[in-house]
Amino acid sequence: MAVHCVVCSNESFPIFIADGATIHKCRHCALEFADPMPSAAELDKLYSDYEYYTEYDRQMIRDTVKKNCRKNIDYLQRYGLSQDHKLLDFGCGENLFVQEGMPCRWAGYNYPHDALDYDAKDKYDFVTLWGVLEHLPDPMGVVGNLARLVAGGGKLVMTTVGTETGIPYRYRYPVHLTWWSEKSVRELLEKTGFKVLEISKYTMIQNPKFYLDRVLDRGMVPAHIKEKIAIHIDEDILVPTNEILIVGEKA
Repeated sequence: MAVHCVVCSNESFPIFIADGATIHKCRHCALEFADPMPSAAELDKLYSDYEYYTEYDRQMIRDTVKKNCRKNIDYLQRYGLSQDHKLLDFGCGENLFVQEGMPCRWAGYNYPHDALDYDAKDKYDFVTLWGVLEHLPDPMGVVGNLARLVAGGGKLVMTTVGTETGIPYRYRYPVHLTWWSEKSVRELLEKTGFKVLEISKYTMIQNPKFYLDRVLDRGMVPAHIKEKIAIHIDEDILVPTNEILIVGEKA
């Protein structure tokens, strides 16, 4: 039986087997997606039980996460974000992004646990999905519903795993469900009422000491040796990622 693309509905072909799912690639838009998609109940259980970072890791990276949040806010301001605007952060997690000096009125939606009124009369000037799109089993449905909340001329800003960045990526099913080409992004935005303003490679601020610590711990390197190595490493660096930055404008 043919498996059809979750964005453009064209036929696909299998390219990989990952943890009980088959990864397919669309023949038309080159979206890579998992089949079968998990059910709503399975996703709810997954995110209730799932912890990507340990508490130790969380403390180690919190400052770096906040710096990336500020970087993202600066980026939105280049697209005109101001104190007169309203912003919705979809998939807000711990609300670090919207709490990090957001210069406008904001709301946060924690996918998949919160209820969001897609028929609300209030409209948002910006809707953001930072690292969320790849987790959605129905990206067309979700983005289409979010489009109803975006004011005319408003911006949809997303980051997600890109397949054409030149940087390797993993099929982390069922945590990740879709992997995006530029053509598939354009299909998604245009079909949901957005004009494409930008699709570009996304960079992040990272703390190399955090990753070094994990690598050296696995190698059982003594603490005094780790300390000597760490002092020669800069605090933060800006690194390329396998993610892409997407900006669309509501027609």
